Amino acid sequence: MSTLNFSGSQSISNWRDMVKYLEKVNAKFQQNLPIMTRYEAASINADIVERKEYYRRFIETGVVGMLEDAKASYKSSLKDVEAQKAKITNSWDASKLAPELQIFSMRIDKAAKDGDRAALEVIYAEAKNSGDRYKQRAAAEAIQNAIEKVPANAQDSHGTSMRRAVNLMQKTAADDLAQLQTSPELQAAQQKAAAVVEEINAARISIADAARAFREEAPNGTILNTKLQKALDSIRVGEDGNPEIVEERPPTPPDFGVGSDHEIINGV
Repeated sequence: MSTLNFSGSQSISNWRDMVKYLEKVNAKFQQNLPIMTRYEAASINADIVERKEYYRRFIETGVVGMLEDAKASYKSSLKDVEAQKAKITNSWDASKLAPELQIFSMRIDKAAKDGDRAALEVIYAEAKNSGDRYKQRAAAEAIQNAIEKVPANAQDSHGTSMRRAVNLMQKTAADDLAQLQTSPELQAAQQKAAAVVEEINAARISIADAARAFREEAPNGTILNTKLQKALDSIRVGEDGNPEIVEERPPTPPDFGVGSDHEIINGV
């Protein structure tokens, strides 16, 4: 097999090297195509195609495997995140939270109805400085509903809109509430999941690179390689911007009709 002339040599030891090699020879071929004879172009192109087909199974297996490994890690990391969230949820005693929430809701609602910003701030500071996480959560949750109790056009003692003041308190309370609903373990799990998202993104880029190296990417970006496109289709971007794994559904069994020996009971 003849090859294009390069300065220096390139060591091929894995599928990533193979992709880089194909990218390099494709670029070199396009660069020199205007000065080649028809015979030279056909001969060198045949060499590239032969090398590409020899590398194909290594590259496809490697790049698809990279995505599958990332998907498996992502599933595991999401399970860990949910497990840590459940652990936090279960750490709260509803019988302790309910009375605190009732007390702080009454106090905060009254201060809001009275348009008494100073009282609201004192009540919230009292809970926050108590060191009691049940009081802290109760006050933070009660503040979230306080704006509904503020009379229209109410102002504090400084002439500031009470609704605006309560809105600012709500933002602070939301941040405090978020801190009460997390843990070092949850944060670590979330960071691990975020790192795996980067692995998924890297795998998707590698798949696109492989398609280009195979000359199997259309000008509009569509991948013309069924195996690589199928791998990409197994991941989609969710509404929150994070990847979602699309599970492949088994083929639907044929419907042979009621009374058949193959009737499916409670089938979907």
